Amino acid sequence: MNERTSMKLMTIKEVAQTGIMPENTLRRLCKADKVPCINIGHRTLICYDALIEYLRNIKPNN
Repeated sequence: MNERTSMKLMTIKEVAQTGIMPENTLRRLCKADKVPCINIGHRTLICYDALIEYLRNIKPNN
């Protein structure tokens, strides 16, 4: 059986509109390779599920 997984790709602006975090923070995360993203022309697409997983695994500073 061939199992396919789908990734939800969103532009930085679309992700920022969800209220998770501002555009400039998302751009910094992409530039630092903290979350998987793809650059297509002038657009950067973020894997939304990977971003959520990254945010879940952040440990707060004590």
